Amino acid sequence: MKVLVVGSGGREHAFAWKLKKELYGDDELFVANGNAGTAQIAQNVPIQPDNILGLTEFARRNKIDLTFVGPEKPLVLGIVDSFQEYGLPIVGPNQTAAQLEGSKVFSNEFMERYDIPHPRSIATDTVKQALSVGDQMLRTYGVGVAKADGLAAGKGVIIYRNRKELENAVDEIMVKNRWGNRVVMQEFIEGEEASFIGFTDGKTFLPLPYTQDHKQIFDNDTGPNTGGMGAYARAPIITDEIENKIMSGIVMPTLRGLQQDGIQYKGILYFGIMIRKGEPYLLEYNCRGGDPETQPAMALLQSSLLDIGYAINEGKLNRIKPKWSPQSAVTVVLASQGYPSDEYKKHLNREILGLDRNGVIISHAGTMKLPDGRIVTSGGRVVSITALGNTIKEARTAAYSAIGKENNGIYFDGMLYRTDIAAKALRA
Repeated sequence: MKVLVVGSGGREHAFAWKLKKELYGDDELFVANGNAGTAQIAQNVPIQPDNILGLTEFARRNKIDLTFVGPEKPLVLGIVDSFQEYGLPIVGPNQTAAQLEGSKVFSNEFMERYDIPHPRSIATDTVKQALSVGDQMLRTYGVGVAKADGLAAGKGVIIYRNRKELENAVDEIMVKNRWGNRVVMQEFIEGEEASFIGFTDGKTFLPLPYTQDHKQIFDNDTGPNTGGMGAYARAPIITDEIENKIMSGIVMPTLRGLQQDGIQYKGILYFGIMIRKGEPYLLEYNCRGGDPETQPAMALLQSSLLDIGYAINEGKLNRIKPKWSPQSAVTVVLASQGYPSDEYKKHLNREILGLDRNGVIISHAGTMKLPDGRIVTSGGRVVSITALGNTIKEARTAAYSAIGKENNGIYFDGMLYRTDIAAKALRA
């Protein structure tokens, strides 16, 4: 068997780690383009994730049996359509379905059309229109949210509380054009956020253990948004009652809406949920597994990821009954100094110590191996540390105990991380 994972981050390393445990003997595992961690368990392929033609040719030439796509960009660019053209099994939504993440305008119009509870949202095409709608939001709610229409790696969401912050948000998205030239101005809903993620073949939805991500760079959810600084499962904020509301009011209407629109969705579907006074609202869709939410999920998955992948492709996911560990998992991300701004690029090539630490799962992201064998930092988010425990408190203690020079743990100069991952669960 030959399996390919597309991507180079911690999420993709987590997929590769799980798949490696399921492969035997002459089976081969490839990661494109991978990192220093995936190179230890798979064959890294020097093809960028957004090189759709190159990846398709590689999969054809090597007769790849199954491909898992990690990041959103290749999905939005149509990697699934390209693979399917040649009959290559691949886990992920096609280009049309991937618009749920690729365009906030598309996804919000979809939510409106199918009465899925979400914040009031207005798409704008000009700076003048965005500022006018933003002023409206400020007058009505006292706070608003500006969301880039296009892909922004989790960073294109800006909260504004006054006119100056509104102007800065619109300038960042529409004038500097970092993430496209359209912006969705959205009502700010205050509550507690959770990630509701699952596998789907378009008909059946199998939830992963409920996770809670930590988007902002600093403790107590302060500072700018990042790609994610940590996550934990299982998040107590999602009770049985709230799960039922999410499934009946958000997940199933989404699947029915996609079918009604003639859109085939096969892969991982991520619902970013805000829970306010016991009621869930959909903030956004992602068309892939979260990073870092995938890391605790893969650590808890005891049954076969390969079986899930094949069942998704064959439209037979209803036959799969995943087995999850009853334990809890906590993931802490270690980032480079200066992240999430481009300042981090001045602080790369720092040697990472303690990567042989036992008792935790280390997922690489921004890492690179030098000719002398040393592994150094090469990106904003560098590695994530995942630990299991019988309780969230146990898992949290184990994860943090593996970090830091004083613990003889994982460490590099300028290392940046949050110290409050999963703290909300302990207060619940």
